[in-house]
Amino acid sequence: MADPVLLAVASRATSVADCRHLLDMLGLLPTVTEAESALPQDDQEHGRMSTYRHGCRCQDCRNANARRHKQWRHRAAHNPQSADRAGHGNASTYNNHGCRCEPCTEAHMARINAYRAARKAAAA
Repeated sequence: MADPVLLAVASRATSVADCRHLLDMLGLLPTVTEAESALPQDDQEHGRMSTYRHGCRCQDCRNANARRHKQWRHRAAHNPQSADRAGHGNASTYNNHGCRCEPCTEAHMARINAYRAARKAAAA
């Protein structure tokens, strides 16, 4: 249950900033938990993967996420063991790990053909 003093202050405040100011003056400002401090704030640096992971979806943070995925795909495509660990015969191994063995290529083509058939059916 909420503290009655906090509720009284909050009910008389004219804005969020006013409420925060009144609580601060009374020494009742709630402490920021570690989880709350990890959330993206307007003053945090954008264009970082950590900010994207914490929920920011501005263009700079999206670009940082895209760069990270591109680097991961490049590393995975140049590491034959990653395709072996992922398993052959999957379209995802073809796409994510750059494996071009026959089972992966066939799985990729089956996925493409199913996608094209679904698009054709939707258009009709």
